[in-house]
Amino acid sequence: MHLTFPVHHAFLLVLLVLAKIQGLAQVTSADAGHDITTCTTSAQLGANAPGVGETGSWQMLGGPGLITEPSSPDAMLLGAIPCENVLVWSITDGVNTTSDTVIVYVVDTTVAADAGPDMEIIVGCGIWELEGNQPPCQAPGHWSCNSNEVTITDPWSAHPQVSAGSSGTFTLQYTLTFPPECPMSYDQMTLTAFFADPQMADAGPDQIACLPDNMVWMQANAAIFPGVGSWALVSGAGYATDPSDPNTMVMGSGTGANVWVWTIVNGPCAVASDMMVITTDLCTGLATSGDPAPIAVWFDPDRERVRISGASRNAQVEVYDMQGRIWWSGTLNIDQADRDVVAFPPGLFVVRVDDHGIGFSNLVGVLR
Repeated sequence: MHLTFPVHHAFLLVLLVLAKIQGLAQVTSADAGHDITTCTTSAQLGANAPGVGETGSWQMLGGPGLITEPSSPDAMLLGAIPCENVLVWSITDGVNTTSDTVIVYVVDTTVAADAGPDMEIIVGCGIWELEGNQPPCQAPGHWSCNSNEVTITDPWSAHPQVSAGSSGTFTLQYTLTFPPECPMSYDQMTLTAFFADPQMADAGPDQIACLPDNMVWMQANAAIFPGVGSWALVSGAGYATDPSDPNTMVMGSGTGANVWVWTIVNGPCAVASDMMVITTDLCTGLATSGDPAPIAVWFDPDRERVRISGASRNAQVEVYDMQGRIWWSGTLNIDQADRDVVAFPPGLFVVRVDDHGIGFSNLVGVLR
């Protein structure tokens, strides 16, 4: 049996065969789909399907990943490595082939955000750079702050420049922007900003202590936040009960001169210091200044009172501390008077008696 075709049909068939052979036929254009970002080592691929008479296939461009069904547009990628995994989707009709690539980004969530060490900067001068760690692929780091006083030049950089408009302590947070389905990772650091001009230190006046139970309250100026002040013994003996307190108590001073320094640290700008001297003498409750006189002044430790005898009735009495501050004043109304000094701090006090124009002063140590 013989089949016959019209001449024009045969001609068209010949043209179609020639077109296939010469690569002129249209092959479905391969589309590997959108790039994928994931926090796991697997990903669902999503390429377009090949046309009738065509086949598709996946291929890894390097890397240890495994494609479960290489001929399926919706194959699974397993065992992907952190960062980039490049795959190629190809469609062929046996003669012509089209291809497209897709990148599967695997975010390495084992990398934790690290904002770096706490920093001290100076307001209005210098260049200061934050020290966040290098973020993993596809998870850029981002800086934020709890105050508008802090300016970060490029918050999306791991090492941006930072400045402050005022002094103070600020909290900065460095966040790795993982995809929403990934666990968040952030870290915080403290930024302390100081003024360029440091605060001056003032250790206060020199003081006198009385042995054996010598105690002195220091009178330095307070450090202005965020500056920090501290006491240190330069020479002699003694210890401060709270070295960071400008008005700390100093005990255990040695006989003679004991030199202390008060230092205010104003960050990296400068350090300001000032010194004072505690002079310690032996006291037994009464130390006389001036020539002997019939008036007697002494401290009664059992009753914690300053006693005065030998002065006339209505004599005027004033009690000063070593800085010249008056603690008590009054009039004697009997031949022997006393004054409760329970509220007085331990230390030396000047007791001045004015007995109708005759002045007499004694140095009295209040001991406990």
